[in-house]
Amino acid sequence: MGEARLLFHRKKKSAPPPEPEVNVIYGVEIDETNTNPTSAVSYIEDSIGFDSALGAMGSFYYGSWKNKFPFNKIKPCVFKDGQVQYYLNPNDYTQKEDGSPADITSYNGTNVMVEFPKIYWKFTRVGTKLQIRYSNYKADSGFMALAHTRNGVEKDKTYIGAYTSVGDDTGTLRSVSGKASTTIFSYNSHRDASKENGAGYEQMTYFHHLMIQVLFTVMFKSRDSVESLGYGYVGSKTAPLVSGTMDKKGMFYGNVINNQYATGVKFCGLENIYGNLAVWLDGIVFSDTKVILTSDKNFNNTGSLYEAHRAPASNTVSSRVIQTVMGETKIGFVPDTTSGTGATAVGYVNRADAGNSRVMYVGGNYSSPNKNAGIYTIESSTLTTTGNKATSRLTYL
Repeated sequence: MGEARLLFHRKKKSAPPPEPEVNVIYGVEIDETNTNPTSAVSYIEDSIGFDSALGAMGSFYYGSWKNKFPFNKIKPCVFKDGQVQYYLNPNDYTQKEDGSPADITSYNGTNVMVEFPKIYWKFTRVGTKLQIRYSNYKADSGFMALAHTRNGVEKDKTYIGAYTSVGDDTGTLRSVSGKASTTIFSYNSHRDASKENGAGYEQMTYFHHLMIQVLFTVMFKSRDSVESLGYGYVGSKTAPLVSGTMDKKGMFYGNVINNQYATGVKFCGLENIYGNLAVWLDGIVFSDTKVILTSDKNFNNTGSLYEAHRAPASNTVSSRVIQTVMGETKIGFVPDTTSGTGATAVGYVNRADAGNSRVMYVGGNYSSPNKNAGIYTIESSTLTTTGNKATSRLTYL
């Protein structure tokens, strides 16, 4: 009798099986004829009735999103040779998930990365409205998991460097805390030094960046990133921040009050996702015929064997404000039409006349005017450009 009671109690204490994940579709509709970046955006699908997030005064407000896909599954980790070594405390990267000390500063072959579950998205147009949807499943044939696809093969997870990259003593680019990011490399060198980590590693790709843009736009329900999360580290600063200044700031951080340009921003665990230093993108080229070329494989400097899309309507612009975007699933927020010059609350583009193929970098940098940096800011460059304001960010797929 006693033994039976013991077995009964043991069964009662066992953990219940996990509930199956519910399929969801979240999204926004943007009226591109409405110049107000906030009122132009409304929630659709399963997002209807949600509160949007806000950076506030450094005390992040999640709105309805804290426990929603994918934000409830995005996890920082220490990563090596294509494997998670251990997960980090999302509120303090100096600690492992269990609170014990983590090594996030050493050049020992590890990188501090952020794990993203598979995310599908789709862009569609309905008249003057642009609809952007993302989901945790392939809701229809138009949904694509582009950031999780390499050479046509979908993967369940992808990883993005928590910090912009720094070269170790072998010249390999790493994602570690407490270091000054490498800016002396050319675009080609950033690609090659990122791949030195091993198979599956690349510098930031356009499809990874587009995934972040999709999540950002839906979470904040706005076309204005700086007024949603924060300005980032901008405003004619003289030098960039080192990595790790937001290790203890949680997964999301920004300050939108009183024109705060002195701190960076953090989104989905990614430090300085805009501002501070611009980041090169692989897998997108503005061709010599001014069309946009994209690819999920065989990254190169000219867009050879890339998929060709249409040319932007405003295809010869310099230092102009983004008015509308191309709005297709593979080239979502690439600027289409532009107007005016100078700072903007919506986004900024500098795409010089393309006599040759030009590659892209995003986010603005520490010397950018106050509103010229942001999640939608994109600029093109010749392959010979190095400068001291562009770097890279690791990805793994």
